[in-house]
Amino acid sequence: AAVRQRRAASQSAAVFCAASANGIERSLSFAELGEIDTDNLRIRMIRPLRPPACVIEELESDVAVRQQVMQARCDISSVLYGGLDKLVVVVGPSTVHDPRAAMEFAARLRTAAQLCAEELVVVMNVNFETSASAAGWKGLINDPDLDGSCQINKGFRQARQLLLDINRLGLPTSTEYLDTISPQFIAD
Repeated sequence: AAVRQRRAASQSAAVFCAASANGIERSLSFAELGEIDTDNLRIRMIRPLRPPACVIEELESDVAVRQQVMQARCDISSVLYGGLDKLVVVVGPSTVHDPRAAMEFAARLRTAAQLCAEELVVVMNVNFETSASAAGWKGLINDPDLDGSCQINKGFRQARQLLLDINRLGLPTSTEYLDTISPQFIAD
């Protein structure tokens, strides 16, 4: 609707100067030139993105998850600043698309992490997109159905749910952000 309103306003307000056949300049409006559509030529559909607050409210983290996230952040900070004599190990696939397979990996990694807890702080790397395959796969968030439908709202919900589930196992997660929108949905 906003695009149609903008087009209507520009058709009535915008005026072009053009030379007529006899050399006299006169103004031509968009209406006289005909419908010239230059807006969103490659856009098939526009769907609104749900606000991050709505997704966070729908898939809210519980107290145990928030405590686990804070503890992991404190442990990592302590290791980096020399207060904790352990190594931080970030393990996992470069990118995740199949939540079921990611949860299976997380369960196995959690078992290994518990065995090495005296020496290591193990963090599961859970990236939902990759900068390395810009021409191909768009990632779980941008194309959760792998069909080019770009159900981004669905992708954000799936990504947030997966991070919550992995953290509920007691395994901290990390992720790489390639844009400024994604962290608003999943950074907590």
